[in-house]
Amino acid sequence: MIAASNKEALVDQATRDRFEPNVFYVHSPLNDQEWNEVVQIHLRRYKRFLHPEITSAKITHLFRMQRILSPRAAAETIYEAHRLWASELTAAYELHTATDEQQSGLISHKYAIDLERLNDIIQISRTEGRRLSIEKIDENSYPIRLYHFEKAIEALESTQERQQRELGEALLPPSPLLGVSFGLYATENGVGGIIAVECSAREIIPGQEQVSVTGNSSSAIIGQTMVPDDSVLQSAQNATEAVASWLWSVSRINLNRMHIHFQIRSLLEGAPGQGVSGPSAGIAMVASLLSELSGLPISPSVVSTGTIGVKFDVGPVGGLGGYGTQTGKIIGILKSRRVKISDLILPTANYNVAKDEMHILTEAGVKVHPISTFTDCIEILFGVTGKELSRKIRKRFAKFVST
Repeated sequence: MIAASNKEALVDQATRDRFEPNVFYVHSPLNDQEWNEVVQIHLRRYKRFLHPEITSAKITHLFRMQRILSPRAAAETIYEAHRLWASELTAAYELHTATDEQQSGLISHKYAIDLERLNDIIQISRTEGRRLSIEKIDENSYPIRLYHFEKAIEALESTQERQQRELGEALLPPSPLLGVSFGLYATENGVGGIIAVECSAREIIPGQEQVSVTGNSSSAIIGQTMVPDDSVLQSAQNATEAVASWLWSVSRINLNRMHIHFQIRSLLEGAPGQGVSGPSAGIAMVASLLSELSGLPISPSVVSTGTIGVKFDVGPVGGLGGYGTQTGKIIGILKSRRVKISDLILPTANYNVAKDEMHILTEAGVKVHPISTFTDCIEILFGVTGKELSRKIRKRFAKFVST
């Protein structure tokens, strides 16, 4: 063994060619079984301290839900869980051996966070019918729990990641608003979150483009030039054309006489090279437009992702399955705090190839709704049938009805 690296692309090509017969690539875990094996290896050294509730499968499941995406991050998290547990034992021992109230006070202040976690575990044990007290805690009576792994993940989440998530959620309205729907984004490094799609509709001005979009600041850098990504505008045009075609067929409403404006609101909006990219906001755009037209608000707890065709057909998107960069939207749902997600609307194609991820969401209390056409989700979004929805729109915009 001359050397090893987890960044194969950085190894000089001449070196790789020269030693090619002796170079082996070890890929990251590809499925839960392989992840269980990695987790089991790292748990092995702490086996005698683990609570019976801890299994490699449960830890893998926890990692999947919390975006632990590499073996190194898994190892760090397991080590951190052990460190937290050890700190709690130290706090319990020093508090028990304190000689006076002043010393007890100093120890309580020094180990405040550790003692808070310890008391949480004591309460958990009591709900299980087992009584623990700080005076009798040692490494045999006080094992490492799943709780420690959850806290370890929280501790290892960077301040920047946490602030980005909180700032992103601050852009979301806490209550339903007309013309607003909620979609999902995912970045190239696997981070994801929720976006708000806002729509306004008014009578068009002669010579004006029918559809406009703000917030689609995603772009690519080619050489020294920043090239805007117009895929969000294309999705907005598709969404508008799909709604126009549907309304004409069911209510004879002429949407071409209206100007439709969409605004994509997310933390990434305005960041060079970032923003909302691709057609995955298509379903959310249709939903926001129909909300604006019908006067029916959409709950912030319902999110959607998927492409939209001009005939209301729904197509697949990325960020909804597997590991690494393909987990962003799942993690955005699971880590949402300000808005508790209750429902996910997604393409049937994505649902069929990401059953493990869908199971994780279901266990987290999220209802998953696979759809093939937008009409499949009208009642989920608005609480009325497609026929009732078109009737409301026709009533509000009677002057746009052609006879």
